Amino acid sequence: MKKSKKKQMERWPSLVVDTCVAKSAGGVEATALEGKYCRDCLDTILKGKFKVAMSKGIFEEWMKHPSNKAISWLTAMRSSGRVRDIFLPNKSVKTRKEIERESIKSKREAMKKDTILIEAALATDKRIISKDKEARELFHKLSNPAKELREIYWAHVMCPECIEWLKDNACSEKKWDALRLETPLSVA
Repeated sequence: MKKSKKKQMERWPSLVVDTCVAKSAGGVEATALEGKYCRDCLDTILKGKFKVAMSKGIFEEWMKHPSNKAISWLTAMRSSGRVRDIFLPNKSVKTRKEIERESIKSKREAMKKDTILIEAALATDKRIISKDKEARELFHKLSNPAKELREIYWAHVMCPECIEWLKDNACSEKKWDALRLETPLSVA
């Protein structure tokens, strides 16, 4: 019996890449740790067979804060047909209701700003790459009442696990459950 070509046939998920990663990504000359991590993350995505999920709102944010690395990366992704343009007609009502219940205005506003990431993730393969610890922690706390958030994998680009997870096809195996939004972030 021939071996299955399952590994070759696996579908690579679409990833939502936060603007903060694009803004911080350095080129090959980057010396700052943050710039290197963001660059390595984008390079790993490009080397894989991932698609990047891009809504109009996310694209507009990217264009406000691009780095040279991010622009060349997005151009390479688009030219290879790996940008998944998404339209978000259905707002995440449950999540938005829970955000409005937040009593601290600064937290509520921070979550509103990043709701486009959540909605894009829910509309695609439930994968977010970001370096925003505060937003991840806020949405983690929100994942108890807003159960739709529990299935989202939110990888923090500064965590060593992020690159390893991407090299493992950003899969949803149990060994990667620490990246699920329902799990507290374990990066300093």
